[in-house]
Order: sequence, then C-alpha cells, then structure tokens
Amino acid sequence: FGQSFLTLVVYIILKLLLICYYLKMTRGGWKILIWIVAIARALFPFIIFKFPFLAIFLNLFLDAPDGFISYKSGWKWKRYHVYDKIADWWWYLFIVFYSSSLPIFPIILTLFVIRSIGQFYSAYTKNEKMLLYTPNIMEYYFVFYLISTKLAGLTVEMLSPFNLILLLVAVIVSISQEYRIHVKKSYFANSVFGLSINWEDNESTDETGILL
Repeated sequence: FGQSFLTLVVYIILKLLLICYYLKMTRGGWKILIWIVAIARALFPFIIFKFPFLAIFLNLFLDAPDGFISYKSGWKWKRYHVYDKIADWWWYLFIVFYSSSLPIFPIILTLFVIRSIGQFYSAYTKNEKMLLYTPNIMEYYFVFYLISTKLAGLTVEMLSPFNLILLLVAVIVSISQEYRIHVKKSYFANSVFGLSINWEDNESTDETGILL
C-alpha cells in the first residue's frame, strides 16, 4: 500500500508540473511548487530503508525538473546551484546509511567523501566544473549494485571482478553525465521536454529569502 501511494504521489506531481507549464503559471505559483519539491526531496530519502528502488526513483524524478521549476520561479543560477548540491548531498547521506551493512560500504564511503569535497567546493565557489573531477560515481554504483543483488539475485563481493566492472561502468556513466550537465549545459528539461532554460534571464530579478 505504501509503495502504491507514493507512486500515485509521483504521478500527481508530474501531472501538476505539466499543467502548470501549459497553463503558463505565474512566478508566484512556481515558487510554491519549488517549495513542494524541496520538501519532498528532504522527506523521500527516508523511505530508502523500506523501499530502496522507490526512493531512488523518487530522487531521480524530483531532481530532474527542479532546475526548470527554480528557473521559472525567478531563482538565479547561483541560488539553484547551492540548493541542488545541498539536496543531493542529503540524499547521498541516506545511501551511505543504507550501505553501512553492505559488503561494499568501504567503497561507498570513499566515493561519498570524494563527491562531498566536490559538492561543497562547487557550492562555495559556484564553479560547477569541479563536479567533473569529483563525479557522482557513488550513486550510480549503488544503483547498479542493488539491481545486481536484489533484482538479479547475484552475490557481489567487494573484490570480485564483477564488482569492479560495476564500478567501472559507474565511473564512465557518471563522468559522461557530469560533462553533459556541467560542461555542455544540456539539462533534462531541454533534452527531454524541449523546455527552454536561460539563467541569464533571472540575473536582474530581486531575490529575497531562502526559497522565495
């Protein structure tokens, strides 16, 4: 029941997002929506301990469009970048907690530390290219490991050749993603829905508060 309910919530959020866009919602409405997304990104990681795959899906689902929502609400890129990195790091913490009982925990913890350095440095300096040198290997590796063990039913030891392959694939995928997003500036909203994001449009807006 819990998993079905959360899936319904995701469906409703997606429908609301599409309705908001096509009805040309005002900036005030987009600001309310980014509040909803921010709260959801703070709460949904807690379900990882009972529904790990649903937690992964919800995180990916909410992380994908929040840049466009932030843009439509009038945020400047610097504000969105800091918010997004903090929200990502919060999710990474739950991956670490969940992985504490897994045989791959030393790898997860090491990758978490590396990514955290890049996250906080990038948020502080507003230099997103730093993320290319500290890519999000941990999250992809974690997902590949869960798929292999929980869905495929494989036994994956930390030093096994198969685990090294999972790690290598995670490295390749994460670097390609960091390059696409932070170097080529190809965002989810642009590439999937054809929605336009030009952060320079918001540089002259008057921003007050943390989320408003």
